[in-house]
Amino acid sequence: MAKENFMNLIAELGNSIGIPNLSIDEDEYCFLKIDETLLITLFRDPDSDFVTVYCEVGCYDDYTQTEIFKAVLEANYFWSGTGGATLGINSEHKTILMAYKQPLGLMDFHHFLTMLQTFINTAEIWIHRIVEITQKGTQDVITDSSTLPLHGVMV
Repeated sequence: MAKENFMNLIAELGNSIGIPNLSIDEDEYCFLKIDETLLITLFRDPDSDFVTVYCEVGCYDDYTQTEIFKAVLEANYFWSGTGGATLGINSEHKTILMAYKQPLGLMDFHHFLTMLQTFINTAEIWIHRIVEITQKGTQDVITDSSTLPLHGVMV
């Protein structure tokens, strides 16, 4: 039932954005490229029936690591700067990822679309923040979370 619901949500998303054949692959993944800069991955975990959305929002180097880690930790504090998502570090590739996980359950299309739009908007904000931190190096960067949703998507 949850797999069918996920397939239907992805198909309806595709129809709403002009990609009528959008679907999940055999591993239950769907990939969306937004504005040629943001690759969003959606997948359903068959063991838990959760839908997870994630993307890469930037990268870091040894020079910017401290400031980026500080911004990520502050944003993750009660999800105050992430719109309910979580930021993480992939130290092997020196990338910053953003992820959001929610039970699929009886999620309807409106809730799914709202969740996805909030995630994309927040990811775009973080892409710009990481670029700003990288360009400023180790200078102090003001982290203004006033543009982010306070509590993510709650139904």
